[in-house]
Amino acid sequence: ETISRLCAQKKELTDELLAAGQRELRLTAQVAQLTSAMEEMQEAHELMVKQQREDLDAGREARDAAQSELDEALRQNKDMSEELEGAREAVIRLDAIEAKEEGRVE
Repeated sequence: ETISRLCAQKKELTDELLAAGQRELRLTAQVAQLTSAMEEMQEAHELMVKQQREDLDAGREARDAAQSELDEALRQNKDMSEELEGAREAVIRLDAIEAKEEGRVE
C-alpha cells in the first residue's frame, strides 16, 4: 500500500512537472513573440522618426529657398524703386526745362 501511494504521488508530481514544463514553454513562446513585436515597433518608430527628420530638413530647405527668393525680389524691387525715383526726378527736371523754354518762346 505504501508503494502504491508513493507511486501515485510520483505520478502526480510527474504530471505537475510536465504541466509546469508546458506552461514554461508557452510562456517562453509568448516572451519571444512579445520581444519580436517590441523590436518591430522599435524599428517602425525609428523609421518614423527618421522620416520626420527628413521631412523637417526638407521643410527647412524649402523655407530657406523661399527666403532667398524673397530677399532677391525685395532687392530687385528696391532697385526698381530707385530707378523709378530717378526717372521721376528726370521727368520733373525735363518739365522744368520745358517750362523755361516755353517761357522764353512766349
